[in-house]
Amino acid sequence: MKLRWVFSVALGVVLGLVARNAPARADSINHCIDSCFSTWGSDQEELRQECLNQCRNAPNYGAIAYAEHNGAYGFSYHYHSAAEANQHALSDCLAKGADCKVVISFSETCAALAAGDNGRFAASRGDGRGEAQSNALTACSRNGGKHCGIKTWTCARD
Repeated sequence: MKLRWVFSVALGVVLGLVARNAPARADSINHCIDSCFSTWGSDQEELRQECLNQCRNAPNYGAIAYAEHNGAYGFSYHYHSAAEANQHALSDCLAKGADCKVVISFSETCAALAAGDNGRFAASRGDGRGEAQSNALTACSRNGGKHCGIKTWTCARD
């Protein structure tokens, strides 16, 4: 009976968050709530409120991973820790090729990866998609990149 109540509360919280937030943000909050439920004590009302407070206020992290030699890339967004964001970006990249490395990690902003046709690349942050892409293209050219183009971009913020 107690488990059913906990499940009902969690489901209600999740459904309320899904209705108010974008799907990616809701998935991130759902993951946060699941993690929270597994770490708190037995007072269910206190647990519910603490999980809600913790997950609503948690920062969003993202990352971009890249493999220079084959051009594979991966990205992540809306994670509640830099480690989770980095791991997801690496996994996403490794599914497309080997030797991936995280080239940029960020929180509450956007980032982009630009690469030239001569193997040079750069990753940069920006307040939005356009700024991140512009910054990455500029940095790629400064790094000696020829004919730099955007490989990927992502944002991690509320």
